[in-house]
Amino acid sequence: MNFTRCIVAVAALSAPSLIPAPAFAQEPPPQTQAQQSNPQQTRPVFDDPANTDQEPLKVRAKRIFERVFNPPQGPFVRVGGLPQGAGAALGPAYRRPFGDVIFTTSAVASIRGYWELEAKGALPHLANDRAFAAFGVRRLHLPQEDFFGLGPESIVDTRTSYTLNEAIVFVDGGVKPVPRLTIGATAEYRTPRVQSGKDRRYRSIEELFSNLSAPGLSSQPDFVRVGTRAVFDSTDTVATSAIGGRYFVALDRYSDRSFGLYSFNQWTVDVREFVPVAAGHVIALRGVATGVAPSNGHEVPFFYQPALGGPNGLRGYPSFRFRDRNALLLQGEYRFDLHKNVLAAVFYDTGDVAHSPRGLRLSEFRQDFGAGVRFRSASHVVVRIDIAHAIGEGVMVMFKFSDVF
Repeated sequence: MNFTRCIVAVAALSAPSLIPAPAFAQEPPPQTQAQQSNPQQTRPVFDDPANTDQEPLKVRAKRIFERVFNPPQGPFVRVGGLPQGAGAALGPAYRRPFGDVIFTTSAVASIRGYWELEAKGALPHLANDRAFAAFGVRRLHLPQEDFFGLGPESIVDTRTSYTLNEAIVFVDGGVKPVPRLTIGATAEYRTPRVQSGKDRRYRSIEELFSNLSAPGLSSQPDFVRVGTRAVFDSTDTVATSAIGGRYFVALDRYSDRSFGLYSFNQWTVDVREFVPVAAGHVIALRGVATGVAPSNGHEVPFFYQPALGGPNGLRGYPSFRFRDRNALLLQGEYRFDLHKNVLAAVFYDTGDVAHSPRGLRLSEFRQDFGAGVRFRSASHVVVRIDIAHAIGEGVMVMFKFSDVF
């Protein structure tokens, strides 16, 4: 029991940053802006009202971990928050409230050489907590991104590596017109730049692909991205398990500000259902569809096209294993409690990519299955270990600081 609590506590209170990316190329959707910017909303790691004998120890442990990982103000340690494939990451951060605005700066680096610098301000409690806003700038360096080629027929032998550097200036906000419904909007200026890959295990992307087979490889424009999104979240937590549904839709416009060659729209629909079947047993279901549609005569840069594969999508395949203009992912998990702070899951994933929506055929979908263990705090999963077998490609082992969905 003590070992379980230690594992949960070490990763607790670390929150991923909001990094815009294709739906299958990022960590699961993070907490709301208000939750992110208000660390006092985080529930205690050791939340057991029935056990009063160790209450002083629990309070002391909670204060220590909040002070290290998520204090209301001052220096702290940021854990994770980089895109999938980056590996374990951490770095220093500092938070300072100024009136209604909470300013946070951070620098995080991973064991694979990825890093991010970010400075942002958040106003999480506008209009009596019915509105929120945020603004900031971030700089990303992703030196070992994978590209296998476009389309569902890409093969493992064409795996290459590339570096993506990107600076992003952003403003976003939203309102909560009724309980459980959030409507938001965002605006960004993005400067993606592609360079040779740094993963020595694989060839660099320019050795195998050209601008014809990987649009946007030879030159990358600056983009203005504007978008809107809506989330209806009817989930409730019962005995530390979520039940109910969460429904997300988004529409984004990427405008090429440099060449007039790469403008496109992107849409995303993400539906999740959590169905209780017995005490401590839940069936979790998810369906995600996303697609990009270029303007007439334009192309979609390969690095912005939806991708499947990795710890949040088709878990039995490497990160970004399949890319194309359209993608559909279906996931199912049977989750059951092993302990108050530990649950196990068996799962099945299936999905595919295609150049057009009509090209998505269920009979040709990729598949994987597996099992995992999740360590959790009172409010969310903080450590996840999954083992997945992809039919036709092998086995993947994943260690993550967040749930899959």
